Amino acid sequence: MKNKKLQEAALVRGRRSLLGIYQVKEDKRDYLFAGTRELGRRGLEIHRENYELVYVEPLRFTDTLEQIYQRFNLDRPEDFTGRSLSVSDIVVQNREGNISAAFVDSFGFAKTPEFIDEILQANDMHILEELDALQPGDTVRLSSGSELRISETQEIDWHGWEQTLCGIDPEGRPVRFHIAEVEQALVGGQEYFCPEQETELYFYVTGSSGRNPLLVHPFARLSEAVEYYRGMPPEHGKTLGIENRNMGNVELVRYIDGSDVMSVDYKRLYGGWNPAIFAAVQELKEKFFNGAEEIKEGGVSEMSNDARSEWFERVEIDGVEALFTNARLDRDTVPEVLYCYDVRETDGFSGIPATLERYVMANHWGTVLSKQEFPMENGFYGVKEDDFNYLGEMVTLEEYMQETQEQKPPENGMDFTL
Repeated sequence: MKNKKLQEAALVRGRRSLLGIYQVKEDKRDYLFAGTRELGRRGLEIHRENYELVYVEPLRFTDTLEQIYQRFNLDRPEDFTGRSLSVSDIVVQNREGNISAAFVDSFGFAKTPEFIDEILQANDMHILEELDALQPGDTVRLSSGSELRISETQEIDWHGWEQTLCGIDPEGRPVRFHIAEVEQALVGGQEYFCPEQETELYFYVTGSSGRNPLLVHPFARLSEAVEYYRGMPPEHGKTLGIENRNMGNVELVRYIDGSDVMSVDYKRLYGGWNPAIFAAVQELKEKFFNGAEEIKEGGVSEMSNDARSEWFERVEIDGVEALFTNARLDRDTVPEVLYCYDVRETDGFSGIPATLERYVMANHWGTVLSKQEFPMENGFYGVKEDDFNYLGEMVTLEEYMQETQEQKPPENGMDFTL
């Protein structure tokens, strides 16, 4: 991304998961390191005009506000030039299109949804993410500086990740170009910006030797990473993953209890943005696990995890509060007071949820725990991608059940303790 205004537009208008750090401007020292109580005592309010965006990076799947706070104090990114994250700073999260803002308070964090509204009012840039929005007559400016006019409508093939478009240069010559080259577009008279695409990636292998961590990268080809992974001793706790500059790293395979297990973290990705990841998953399932893992109904069999040892993300599904994990759960470890549903994704490793069901073998996308029952018709409850609202907070089952006890006393003496 070329400038802060474009970064900010992607942060609050895009669908990609991003993290933004806002800090008080130099000429607003009265706000610096002041919590909400102190600001109130001074007669000051939190407004976007008093802040500047100092950093944007991909939001990790497991990020919580506490983890973000620790990272920007103890393990700050090398290209982060702002102050250590502290009281008065604001953390903005875009989790697949769900935007939230949190003020770093003297104790914990305070939600500031009005901060997002002020950003949207102040920044009129738009993000062009639906590539087939380009129509004949629209114009684009490439990163090379060339300006082109779109010459024909093209349906974008997301499965094949076809991004080549057709245009006419100022001399009237036909030009074919890649969408990643587009820096700016004018669509129907409205100015849009196209964020950088997630095209550059590499595979990595991690492990440990005693107390010393090992990190080996990059491998340009999956076959090279697999070869190194296979050659690493089992006791090294090895992991094989994939990474690119925009979305960070995703584990694909991990060695657990004597066998190689397929991770399902990749299913949290918006499929269209990361075709190479889904291609790698397919190659692993067809080649790496061929004969090494039992193949069931077109998918690699996955471990059933103990719900009591899992981390869950708080979500809302059609307005119903629930817990979500990509793991397949052992039903015997789920408290009887909670409803447990498997989530089935659409075909083609899309990363898009389709239904909630009592049990899913093929196309398993994750597991949902809820205090409220979802009505089933023909054995399933239909959901769409937009029905999942990720709230950006991780919790253990024990913590969630403890909250349940505190919010509503147990009836008839029932004990919800795990």
